[in-house]
Amino acid sequence: MKIRHVSTGDHTVDSGLLIAYGDAEVQASGTATVILFDSASCVAIGDAHVTARGTNNVHISERVEADIGGSAFLEAWGDTHYILKDKARGQVAGNSEGYILGEASVHALGDARGTMMSKGRLSVSGNACIILACGPAYNQGGARGLSLLVTEQSMQEAAEELDKLQATKNDGRGVSCVRTICDYLKRGDISSALAVTVNESDKLRNYDDIVEALCDACYWWELDFTQD
Repeated sequence: MKIRHVSTGDHTVDSGLLIAYGDAEVQASGTATVILFDSASCVAIGDAHVTARGTNNVHISERVEADIGGSAFLEAWGDTHYILKDKARGQVAGNSEGYILGEASVHALGDARGTMMSKGRLSVSGNACIILACGPAYNQGGARGLSLLVTEQSMQEAAEELDKLQATKNDGRGVSCVRTICDYLKRGDISSALAVTVNESDKLRNYDDIVEALCDACYWWELDFTQD
């Protein structure tokens, strides 16, 4: 296999292996394989494969496969496949499918699909659907092994129900932390909504019907902190 090493400038590759360092910029297509370090960037289409381990910017489309780690940023469109891990961030759309691991964060839109087992942030819009596999407390205690199917529709429906319930509490003053949860859900920011649910659980327990609504939406976990 032909191997090239580059550290600066603009480069085009459609076959073989290219390893990019520094601030090199790469355009990849065909069956090329590209490995990125430092702040090198890549735009890839076709059947190429991209691996990033730095502070890279990566844009992929068509059928490209990408393995993105470090603190890199991925933008994925089309029928792509991705893995986000470490502290990577991504915006995934089209018919993209992938996994989000470690502390990676992702915004999913379009018809994107994915499974998230990460401590990073998740937001969802459009027709995207993400399986959040670890719950709001990630791998803490009793939340281990739980999962949640996140879609824009499910978040909007939960927000409407919770908003109606909280508006009747405290002589019409409502419940501020529930309004905050609703605001995050309406924006598609499931990570922030679940964080408020966990952090304000003592207050929420005063309202049985709100807890029941959170349970129905799978946004409520009773954690056993005696477990590792």
